[in-house]
Amino acid sequence: MDTRQFENIIAIKKPWAPKSPGAVAFHLNNLEVAEISEEAWLSFQSLSAKPDQEALAELKAWSQDSAQLSLSQKPSRFRSLTLNVTQICNLACHYCAAGGDGTYGDPVKKISIEKTLPQLRFFLEKLDSGETFSVNLLGGEPLLYPEGVRLIAEYLREETQQRQLKLDLSITTNGTLIKPEVAQVLSQNRISVIISMDGDKKQTDAQRPTKTGESSFDLVQQSLEHLKSVRSQIPRLAFHGVFGKSNLDLQTAYETFTQLGADQFDFTFDHDEPSQEVSEAFTKALLQVAATAYFRGGEKALRQIGFFDTIFSRLDERAPVRHYCGSGQTYLMIDAKNQVFTCPWDVGKPELQVGSGTDLSQSRLTPYQGDLIEKNNDCRSCWVKNLCGGGCMYLHKNRTGNKNSVDSVFCDRQRSLISMAISYYYQCRVPAESESL
Repeated sequence: MDTRQFENIIAIKKPWAPKSPGAVAFHLNNLEVAEISEEAWLSFQSLSAKPDQEALAELKAWSQDSAQLSLSQKPSRFRSLTLNVTQICNLACHYCAAGGDGTYGDPVKKISIEKTLPQLRFFLEKLDSGETFSVNLLGGEPLLYPEGVRLIAEYLREETQQRQLKLDLSITTNGTLIKPEVAQVLSQNRISVIISMDGDKKQTDAQRPTKTGESSFDLVQQSLEHLKSVRSQIPRLAFHGVFGKSNLDLQTAYETFTQLGADQFDFTFDHDEPSQEVSEAFTKALLQVAATAYFRGGEKALRQIGFFDTIFSRLDERAPVRHYCGSGQTYLMIDAKNQVFTCPWDVGKPELQVGSGTDLSQSRLTPYQGDLIEKNNDCRSCWVKNLCGGGCMYLHKNRTGNKNSVDSVFCDRQRSLISMAISYYYQCRVPAESESL
């Protein structure tokens, strides 16, 4: 993918696109997407190349137009939580981010419901009617405590209805423990189900072995059978895979997820993999999956891939993103002891704890808040900044030792994927008869 920049405009060459031999252009500040002519594309080269003056004038006019959309000024309230229902697990995944065994170094079989419900109320009370409160139930493996899942879900449904709030409730599970009674809890409480698995039987069993020697893939298939009768009451069924040096077969994973009837697929790069070469292989594989999806089903199929759905939404809204995930600003993580962190990967590290119960430390939260683009020096001149939002603070710190000093491997991956997402967005959204700049 060839990209060139002229002032506030990025041009992305798309030789594979059927609509035009030209290029897609993206305005860095107002997030507009358009097609440009071949003459305009050539004008992105140095002035010594004698660019087409008419095309150059049009580019300059567009670059100076709508210099910056207004940034969101929503108050910094916590509207999204992840909650560890347990900190134990029945699998032994090779890349486990929870201390290698689902415990984060501190096994907890059951979260205290007596402590959790008041903690949830504390956050609910800060929201205005009409807002959405998002809660993801996590572990360990949360379905090792299905009664806790039920009690928390029922409480959230009742409280959000009384407060006229919208509830987005989900559970991230390894998918091996969904029995008929569990399926009823999930469906009755309209809990979206996100199943962690890494592809077909060979891939999943290799990366996600059970502690008993059973096939985790076979157990997931059994769980999906139990979900069939209540599928219409499950808002979303998603599959989430982690890929790195030991597994880069995203195409097989995509085919498997499709066959299993998922609504959405998320392909995540292993957060502990430092290799630029492996990252580039992952990026190439994901772009191949995107091409397959687009060929088969256009925008609908492409947006089943979580990354592309996110970028399409941001381009539709034309609202610059200045904080990658809201960590410590709109999002918090609660462990099974009701201790508060800004990120799931921080659990088990007392020095990164920002609160306990309903007691939050503003001094510990402050470094995570504000505009990440301004805090991360390398982000200010990056052309994807308003679609990326400054990148993952955990990955930055993991690679560089500083959450505001960017990980170049992550950034290269983001730019490549966002380039392709913008090109697909043009293909899906801009009418074929529209004029080029």
